[in-house]
Amino acid sequence: MILISIGNTRTLLAHTDDGGRSFTIGRFASTHSPAQIRSELPPPWADWWASEEIFLGGVVPEVQEAWQRELQDCHLPVWNPEIFHQLLPNAYQPPQSLGFDRRCCLIGAWQQVAGGAALVIDAGTAITMDILAHGRFLGGQILPGLQSQLDCLQRSTARLPRTSPLAHPELLANDTIGGMQSGVWYGTLAAIRQAIAGFQQEWPDGRIFLTGGDAVLLQPQLSQSLHDPLLLLQGFVRLVQENRNYSKKIR
Repeated sequence: MILISIGNTRTLLAHTDDGGRSFTIGRFASTHSPAQIRSELPPPWADWWASEEIFLGGVVPEVQEAWQRELQDCHLPVWNPEIFHQLLPNAYQPPQSLGFDRRCCLIGAWQQVAGGAALVIDAGTAITMDILAHGRFLGGQILPGLQSQLDCLQRSTARLPRTSPLAHPELLANDTIGGMQSGVWYGTLAAIRQAIAGFQQEWPDGRIFLTGGDAVLLQPQLSQSLHDPLLLLQGFVRLVQENRNYSKKIR
């Protein structure tokens, strides 16, 4: 099967033929057109497009619609990501507003903790911190990602420049860019560490998962966490499989 997960910044394409134990992965800017992305993929993908089931999910509706138009001659099975709410009961309102990426990451963690507790930290364009326990999704927090915070400073002020995140910047900067990087880095770490401390106080044996594009920057400072770059894809596969099981039951 082919999985396409459309994020705010990146679109992730993955192929698996063993139920999600291994993946062939491509990552592209979500601003690139589907046709452009397909043209940049290596040769095996041409065969996969023609013969494999393709599943789409994401958080940018117009990009998802563009992919649906691009793949209209391919095999796009109908599937329902809302089955998440049957797997992980919750009180999220409205239910359909819970982001696709959060659903996948939560399901990816849920199938690893066997009824235990987990804190799922997805560090991307936004940073989400979600808790599941007792077989339920209990809720979470959303804050701007590292680059999003820096971009906000640049857009909202007259003279602050555009810059990129820096891991372990000087705490006390003596230049403007350094000050921006320090404030965003240490402020973000403080927020995440506070979430971890609260989680561990309530569930001392719970597991902490860290994923997303900025996970590699943050993980060395969050030693309690397990970096799992495939968490979203593993959850995506499980959602697809559960949809198939559900479809068989209602036939």
